[in-house]
Amino acid sequence: MPYTKKDFIRDTVLNSIHEVPVEDVVKCLNINDVLKTLKPEQRLNGLKPEERLSGLNPKDLEILEYHINMLKKKSL
Repeated sequence: MPYTKKDFIRDTVLNSIHEVPVEDVVKCLNINDVLKTLKPEQRLNGLKPEERLSGLNPKDLEILEYHINMLKKKSL
């Protein structure tokens, strides 16, 4: 199988990407494509609890709080 120009570019980029600042690399990427490659746990990693819950509506927060309280009662 021939070594193509595409192969060369891929290999060159992969061998030198560590020399480029992360901020510059991120500018070249589609964030939605990057997020699709991550597992949910990875996407949440590093977020504070309040950041994880942001965007939930009050009803969902009430339901979540109810279940948390039920779990606490079971563990007593």
